[in-house]
Amino acid sequence: MGWSGWFNLGGPAGGFNGGPATISRNKDVCNIYVRGNDNALWQRAWFSNSWHPWGRHNDGGVLASEPALGSMGPDHEHVFVRGTDGNVWQKYWTQAGGWSGWFNIGAPAGGFSGGPATISRNKDVCNVYVRGNDGALWQRAYFANSWHPWGRHNDGGVLASEPTLGSMGPDHEHIFVRGTDRNVWQKYWTAAGGWKGWFNIGAPAGGFNGGPATISRNRDVCNVYVRGNDNALWQRAYYANSWHPWGRHNDGGVLASKPALGSMGANHEHVFVRGTDSNVWQKYWVHEVEPAGEVSFGVSECVYSWTAAYHQSGTRVTVRIQLNPDAGIAPPLWTPCGLRGGTASSTPGRTGSAAWPPTAAASPSPSMCSGSAPEPTTWCASSPGPRVPTCACGTPAIPAMWPPTSSGTCWGIPMNTRTPPAPPGAR
Repeated sequence: MGWSGWFNLGGPAGGFNGGPATISRNKDVCNIYVRGNDNALWQRAWFSNSWHPWGRHNDGGVLASEPALGSMGPDHEHVFVRGTDGNVWQKYWTQAGGWSGWFNIGAPAGGFSGGPATISRNKDVCNVYVRGNDGALWQRAYFANSWHPWGRHNDGGVLASEPTLGSMGPDHEHIFVRGTDRNVWQKYWTAAGGWKGWFNIGAPAGGFNGGPATISRNRDVCNVYVRGNDNALWQRAYYANSWHPWGRHNDGGVLASKPALGSMGANHEHVFVRGTDSNVWQKYWVHEVEPAGEVSFGVSECVYSWTAAYHQSGTRVTVRIQLNPDAGIAPPLWTPCGLRGGTASSTPGRTGSAAWPPTAAASPSPSMCSGSAPEPTTWCASSPGPRVPTCACGTPAIPAMWPPTSSGTCWGIPMNTRTPPAPPGAR
């Protein structure tokens, strides 16, 4: 299927501040969170195959940043925000217990700028990252069932945006930031090799606004999105073990915030943004999995059925058509010129091997036309284009239909009710 269009999901009563955030804890659920203009947490949920109304979290929380979201399993999600005291605060939801209260997990020495970011690469680990007031990356980790102290990444990195986080597997996570040179920079961690980077992965033509966002829908793909300085959505993709060039989404979308990204499965991802109308807008991408072997299907409008085998590569599809006569229909003779009266024969064109429209000169049988002079004056022409028989009686025959039928006046089909299909080679 590829990309959908943009869909308006509205906003909470009273509006919201900044951009949206999203999380899908499993393939059937998607939640959107925003910081309302009342500084409360608001949420809109997708489940049971539909969107449900916006709702307010009436728990006394007062947000000083956009929320950051994560999940440690299909029945868990948590929210991190900057509080009015300059610390990071967390609350979480589980299927068994519902929502917890808010917990203060502090801040790095010297404080931090903007809001937090979070990632859980597996069910046992959660990391929270911030941009310290010293411009460095700071981290607090949850593992072995407890929170561990804040730590500074002393790698020389100087951040010009909040970090954005992703994971391509249970033993991998990576971080993308805006650098002081206005490019996107990345570093990554693996269980086998520890931290690597930073690496400069550039920027779209014309630059971008704010910080990057990232999503890995499976272990082989990573996408980075930004809001370009032209307010369009731009994307850079990692797949087949390499980075590919920046590309613009030329779909008319005009962004008023950094994009928020999520995935509901290995062949799905979606993007949420604030629109210029101050609503949340969404678009999504779905990869159609290539079927194994050949796929056969009947086409009820035709007297022949098609067998198609195709390979999908990006958005290009190659189709092979095999035409088989319907055993239940005995068509009249189909010659390389056109429809002739008579019974079935071994003429090769009858099975669909002849080109359409017909190109050889011939005359159809009297059964083609009605009127006082049933014999048509012409049937085939030598010039390119559709061949249209003309009845000598003055009743024009319809353009040739493929495969032909034989009953009634001028093939038994009222004028202007059927359009001839494309030649077999162009189907």
